[in-house]
Amino acid sequence: MAHSPEIIGIGGGKGGVGKSIVALTMAVVLAEMGRDVVLVDLDLGGANLHTYLGIHGHTPTVSQFLSGKTPHLSDLMVKTSVPGLHLIAGSTGTLQSANPSFQSKMKLLRHIRRLPASWVVLDLGAGTNYNTLDFFNASHYKVVVTQPEAGAVLNAYGFIKAALIRYLVRLLSDTRLLAREISEEVGEGTNSRTTLEHVEEIIKGHDPELLNTLREIRTAFTPFLLLNRTPAQTKNILVKNLIDLSREKLGLSPVFLNTLPDAPLMSRHIINIPAFLKTKDGMDFRAGIQKAVDLMLNRKPQDLKEEKIPQFEEEGTEKLIDLIDSIDDTLLPPNKKKQLKLRAFFKPGSVIKQLGEMGITLPDSSTS
Repeated sequence: MAHSPEIIGIGGGKGGVGKSIVALTMAVVLAEMGRDVVLVDLDLGGANLHTYLGIHGHTPTVSQFLSGKTPHLSDLMVKTSVPGLHLIAGSTGTLQSANPSFQSKMKLLRHIRRLPASWVVLDLGAGTNYNTLDFFNASHYKVVVTQPEAGAVLNAYGFIKAALIRYLVRLLSDTRLLAREISEEVGEGTNSRTTLEHVEEIIKGHDPELLNTLREIRTAFTPFLLLNRTPAQTKNILVKNLIDLSREKLGLSPVFLNTLPDAPLMSRHIINIPAFLKTKDGMDFRAGIQKAVDLMLNRKPQDLKEEKIPQFEEEGTEKLIDLIDSIDDTLLPPNKKKQLKLRAFFKPGSVIKQLGEMGITLPDSSTS
């Protein structure tokens, strides 16, 4: 069975900072590097990538998959003018597509992980709703796009904070009290005391055996930053402030990828961005993305450094959790189960290996 693709999620707290153009250009750069790439428009309810790619007329959309009309997400892949690049178009204005159920979202994630490509780029919507955060957190490379304005940078910090808290709450969903205490911190602005150190204090008071596992989040959760629409000679003071704030308040170390030039002439090519990327201004923008991609690929996330186990990609986290719960307590004590279930969310490969050493394997089955 082929390995699942590496996933890049493009997000940010504020609309209008150029996430879709960044996602498209990053997909083009990867395709031109010889990768098989699928660009997925997950700005549910406000899709525009098909327009930017010059794809006109009727285009199949994610809504057909979410509604059950199309059984396999890969059936929605459409060739683009860029060799090696396919698009899965998003839906526009459909209430069901803009607000999929949790079950539909998890099914969509499973199918994204099975797409026949080496890379998948997810263009996410603005804001911090749970769907956007979950798609972002499911990505191997978490890219936050902002621009050199105080409001945009603050929104970027808010997005990173919300993504981290959502990540922690999902990790701690088995310990409902801890999840509730952490989630109560959401929305308190930059003065919130929700840091990883604070979370560790909560855990220490309730279940200190989980502390070492929680600390691994520092390496498993690393946002990448891109500063878009940057005028020439602009100093990156706001980006430095964002990184410092993330370290101080969240215990994270975001990686700054690059600044991208302001490209006002892009608006003339809005129905064919690949053509714009071949113009002088477009080549400057593309070069900025290329530099960002090169740096990002040199900082491969820890979960991609581990051996991938395709069987898990199909079974999903829930089935791995169910398997751990089903193991007799005499073979796997409850405290050890809790640690393995927590690790299953961000290092599933190592959990499956550990279970395999105990003679326990995931059952073969196909899921939709």
